[in-house]
Amino acid sequence: MEATGRYEFNLAQAAYEKQLPVCIVKPLRVRRFAGAIEQLAKTDKLDAELIAEFTFRVQPHVTPEKSKNLLAIKELMARRRQLMNMRTQEMNRSHMVDKLLATSCKRMIKTLDQEIQRI
Repeated sequence: MEATGRYEFNLAQAAYEKQLPVCIVKPLRVRRFAGAIEQLAKTDKLDAELIAEFTFRVQPHVTPEKSKNLLAIKELMARRRQLMNMRTQEMNRSHMVDKLLATSCKRMIKTLDQEIQRI
């Protein structure tokens, strides 16, 4: 399966629980493979066929299961990164808007700061 921004996580976990081998590959590898075999069209059905063909021909390495602690740490890091990005957006916004809206931005920044501390 392709790594799709965490959407693959539940499917991978279910496969690990059934002791099935799991290969999680970067979407860019599959896209380059598609280009190499000149498959330009992109639909869900074609993507599924393409991933099956990629797996058959390339035979990527099995992705080992990660510990629950490591997954939890990665989740926290990803969430913190999201919050930091939102904070940066609000900071940038606060410098470009009038005083009334800047106050709203500052309230959001304060809330984000608190959530970042909790994470």
